Parts: sequence; structure tokens; C-alpha cells
Amino acid sequence: MRLRLPLSVLRRLPQSPVSPSPAYAGETGPGPGPDFICIGQAKAGTRWLYDQFRACDGVWMPPIKEINFLVGRAFNIPNRQAMSLADALTGEPRDVEFLQRFSTYRGLPLDFDWYGRLFLPKNGNISGDVSPTYSVLTGDEVRTIAPHLPTTKIVLLLRDPVSLAWSMLCQFQRSNWLPSSLFDNWSFVRLLLARAQNRQKLYATRIWPAWEPSFRGRIAVWFLDDIAARPEIVRDGICEFLGAPTGPWALPPDENAKSRLRKMPLSDAMRANLAAYFRDEIRGCAQMFGGAAQSWASRYNF
Repeated sequence: MRLRLPLSVLRRLPQSPVSPSPAYAGETGPGPGPDFICIGQAKAGTRWLYDQFRACDGVWMPPIKEINFLVGRAFNIPNRQAMSLADALTGEPRDVEFLQRFSTYRGLPLDFDWYGRLFLPKNGNISGDVSPTYSVLTGDEVRTIAPHLPTTKIVLLLRDPVSLAWSMLCQFQRSNWLPSSLFDNWSFVRLLLARAQNRQKLYATRIWPAWEPSFRGRIAVWFLDDIAARPEIVRDGICEFLGAPTGPWALPPDENAKSRLRKMPLSDAMRANLAAYFRDEIRGCAQMFGGAAQSWASRYNF
């Protein structure tokens, strides 16, 4: 049985340094970089996308899902844990090569040559970085990053803001071992929603304007609604956009690794509060993106 400590506890524990692999410690020069980056939204199907591509012939995905390079957090707690378990994590030579290079991360300033070299193991396959944290980057930050990614395509997965926010709150509750009764309190929930790190990642109408001008013609949107209803069609559509092979696949298209996670029930009162809170965002998404977003308002009777 594995003990899973909440993040609030893990953050207070001393972090052992990751020793850089001697095989790549002095390596220099550029690398091919990612063919695509999925910038979120978190809780909108990013794990599904990673798992599907990890199980597809002709696609090589790194053994760490969220590299978090563009936000300077490659050595965050989950990635440090993955590195400490690297020997047991995978026996695939390309994965080992990635992890050895990853161990040489040196933080800020951003070293795009290092980031590019992480994808050397793809060896002609399609490969990408699925890091929803990138959704918090501002337009100015994206404009600075874009010249270093001249051919990289951007995938943006979107979700109804009410269910997205509640899913994030459920994760926050699980990770911090908080009593679920706290989340019946609208004042407490509203305080969490207003936290700085949530001000952009919950708002697709802010993410798109930050990224689209710098990646025009190389960015596309899909909806969790369609992943849930027609996963194979969405999967094939993303493959077509990326120029990736459409199989064979080692996972069924509707595989959901998070289906067994415990979730708090969403009361009618909290649902109404969240719908009112995100009313403008729901309407804005319908206008900006169309598609499944056009049905969101009717769910909440406005």
C-alpha cells in the first residue's frame, strides 16, 4: 500500500536534489523540440490525450506528462517524484534517455536548446508536451516563446467552466484532505476561484487571445463534450491536425484513467452559484469558439 501525502504536506518536506546524469550533463546544442504542445485546459481531457498518444504506434510521448518547462517548473513535486522512481517507471530505452536528459534541468532562464534536446528520442515519430500549466502564460510571454517553437502546433482542450471549476475544486479537496463540507460554502469556494493561479486557466476566453496571435494557423480547439461523446472522432481529428498516425492504438478511445477518482457531489445551490459566476465566460466561449460551447448556456437556463 502506498501512502499518498497531500500536496500541502509534500511542499513542507525537504526536497532531495536530482543528480544530473553524467551521460548528458555537458551536452549542448539544439534539438528537434516538440511537434505539439497541449496547453490545457486542466481537467478538460489532457490526461486522456496523453494516454492515447502514449499508446499509439508512430507517436512517442515522454514518460513525464507535464514537462512544465515554459513556466519554469520542470522540477515540481510530481516530476521530482517521477525522477526518483525512474528505474521502476519504465524500461523503454527512449524513456530512459529522456529521463537522463531531464535530470540535467537547471531552471531559469529558459534554455530552449535543452528543451529541444528532450525530444531527441522521438527519432522521427510525432511527440509532444502536455502541460496545462502553460494556459496561465500571458500574451507577452507567449510572444517571447513563439520564435523558439517555429513549427510546433498548439492543442487547446476546453470544458464547460462550471464543470471545469468543480473538477478543479474536487482535486483541491482530495489533495489537501479538506472536509467536503467546506465546499458547500459559496464564500469559501468563491475565494478559491479568485486565487491568482485560477484567474486565467479557468477562462478559455483569455487563453485563446494569449496564444492564437503567435501561433495563428498552428493552433486548434477541441471540447471535452466531444471527447466524452465521440472520442474516436476527436482522436482522429487531433491526429489529422498534427500529421500523426491514426493508430494502431493500445487503448480504446474511451479509456478514462480518472474515472475512479472520488468526486464531491455538486449541489443544486452550488451549481447555480457557479453558473452565475461564470455566466459571462460561458456566453463568451459560445461566441469565440462555437461548437459544443454553444450548448453550455442552456445547461444553466440562461
